[in-house]
Amino acid sequence: MRKAGFCFILGVMLFLPACLSWAGIFRDDFEDGDYEGWVPNPKAEQIAWKDGEVVITDTDRHTPTQLAFNYEQSLRDFTASFDCMMTKVLDNSPYIWLFFRINDEDSIGAFACFLPHELWISMIKWAVNQYPGVVKIPFTTELNRWYHAEVMVKGKTVSMWVDGKLKGKADWTSWKILPESGEVVIGGGGAEIHLDNVVLIGEEVPDAGPSGFNSTAVRAKGKLAVCWASLKGGQDI
Repeated sequence: MRKAGFCFILGVMLFLPACLSWAGIFRDDFEDGDYEGWVPNPKAEQIAWKDGEVVITDTDRHTPTQLAFNYEQSLRDFTASFDCMMTKVLDNSPYIWLFFRINDEDSIGAFACFLPHELWISMIKWAVNQYPGVVKIPFTTELNRWYHAEVMVKGKTVSMWVDGKLKGKADWTSWKILPESGEVVIGGGGAEIHLDNVVLIGEEVPDAGPSGFNSTAVRAKGKLAVCWASLKGGQDI
């Protein structure tokens, strides 16, 4: 477990009652070391649990290794935060991403990701390798360094923070191709990747944590979405 990131999450959680009512809050610090609540993609190369972290080893960036949230549950609006680190480059253009609003039938979705020299927020049509509405933000992803990422998905806007700083926002209001909802997955490709302290908040998110689901966890639908702007200290997002 990366304790610094977990302490940050606990601090954020203290402010939740002031800005949400019955929003679902899912937390997983991976201390239990199991797959409960997650589904690895069929072409996953290697996923392991080590010292309270998920360690992904993926040598082919074109077939990412990733975990689908809550048994492939479809979500619309949510906020997500997670700690991530890239320790080895195993292919060209390695990346760590949060992939969401996935529609397999139309081969389209959206993502926020770390690349070696940029952050991307984009839709993706993977069958034709197109990235509609892409927003590219200059950023150097250093090896062996932890980053705390936060992503807010609200309607057709997506905002991304790294280490508490707003890095970019995509507004796809004029685009009609973005799915209304879809699966949420986390992972990446072409690298050895460490993940920790995943938190998802939203009206469709089940309550669980701090180590994901257990035998008595209630996978219930929340009631109202979180007021994320107030968590961010009133930033204009």
